[in-house]
Amino acid sequence: MRQLGGVYMGVVVGGGDPGGQGRLQVSVPSIGVGPTWAPVCNGGRGRVGGKAVIAFEAGDPDRPIVLGFLA
Repeated sequence: MRQLGGVYMGVVVGGGDPGGQGRLQVSVPSIGVGPTWAPVCNGGRGRVGGKAVIAFEAGDPDRPIVLGFLA
C-alpha cells in the first residue's frame, strides 16, 4: 500500500454527506485520490469547487481528513 506523508491541496467536489456525518466529498488530482468522502476538522465549511488542505490518517490514501480551507 502506498503511504502519503504531508499535506495536499485538494478540491471539494460534493457535499450533502449521505451518511449524515458532516463529511465532504473531496479529490486530490495531483496524486490520483478521489473523489472520496472525508471528515472535516473543527466543523469547518467548504464550498463545492473550493480548495481544501487534506492530510491522510496514517498515510492511508483511503482515509483523508480535511484540515481546513483556503480563501
